[in-house]
Amino acid sequence: MEEMPIIMPSYRAEDWQEWKNLPSSDMCDTWEAWKKGIDESLRKATKAGVVVHMQEIRPIDYNSWIEETEKPINGYTRGEFAALQMKDRFTRPYTPPDKFPKQVEVTRALRKAFQADPELSLSKISEPYLRRPSAGICPIFRAEGAGKPEQFGSGILLRLSDHHFLVSAAHVLDDFKNNEILIPGRESLVTIFGTYAVSPMPESNSRGDDKIDVGYFPLDAYFSENLDDSLVFLDGYDSDPMDELHDKDAYTIIGYQASCSSSKREVFSSQISSITCDGVLDYRYRKLGLSPQNHILLQYRMRKGVSYETMSQGKKHNFDGMSGGGVFAWSKELPNPHALAQPKLCGIVTGYDAYYNVFIATRIGHVLSAMLKEFPDLPISTKK
Repeated sequence: MEEMPIIMPSYRAEDWQEWKNLPSSDMCDTWEAWKKGIDESLRKATKAGVVVHMQEIRPIDYNSWIEETEKPINGYTRGEFAALQMKDRFTRPYTPPDKFPKQVEVTRALRKAFQADPELSLSKISEPYLRRPSAGICPIFRAEGAGKPEQFGSGILLRLSDHHFLVSAAHVLDDFKNNEILIPGRESLVTIFGTYAVSPMPESNSRGDDKIDVGYFPLDAYFSENLDDSLVFLDGYDSDPMDELHDKDAYTIIGYQASCSSSKREVFSSQISSITCDGVLDYRYRKLGLSPQNHILLQYRMRKGVSYETMSQGKKHNFDGMSGGGVFAWSKELPNPHALAQPKLCGIVTGYDAYYNVFIATRIGHVLSAMLKEFPDLPISTKK
């Protein structure tokens, strides 16, 4: 289905007074007030599954367009001007090149472009499509006794019919045995309790030998209605349990890094991270005792990964806390820009293998199959 773009103008804080000085200005008193309002609008759109593109506009460009077109100065024409700025993204025909460049050539070209224009951020292209997937990922905290809670894992909030679930890696949910587990509520961290399901523990009694390593926690009405307002439950249409991996397919991993989180009983701070990787189909499945039918391997070299925010090669990262996060599959038609759409949930992150330079994920179908056994009324199918 072709996207019907919703485009809204965005503004720089340093331009705000200039916007305010325009004749017939209907701008908020402060940039901070506008930002608060637009953030709330984006939250509502995210919950509704609507993709909103924010297009930055500058007063000097807008004024020139107004003089040329003799249009009135108001919010409607600012929105119209923003849409004109972005129209090429949706209307320009796409002709694939005869030969795609190697990844190293692409990275080199992007770095030069970033150096020429420091305000360039390629992540802005994908951000509208990752807004809802990111809101469906939840940080998971644990508290030992009366100790301060610490974020140690991530989870996926999933709604199927009238049922609500927190999906994660089994080795994350195993902490229920010894610790109090908390997730973000509307006003503070809240303890979750009840029964949960995880993949069977291997005969070695070590979760490290569990090749599936996933589980789920049914959430009752209280939790589903009292989560932090920034979180959403992903629905069935946000998922693709039938995803088939081809070499070099694009995937994005989303989770919370424990090293960037802090918490008290009343206050918590977490930083969500997203990493876009290539899916791989090679000998590493055999070496790791995995299969493409059950797992997804995602190529990511710690020191060679490039940040699309800064176009600089990454340093070694600590990905502790991202286990249990989501893997989202982009359209197989990329790099055609017209194929950009919200990526679909297809896997659960279970770990990273530093020797083979891959993230390891279990396909979401394993969790859905287990849910169907407990809740036969779920409107899902895991068979082709």
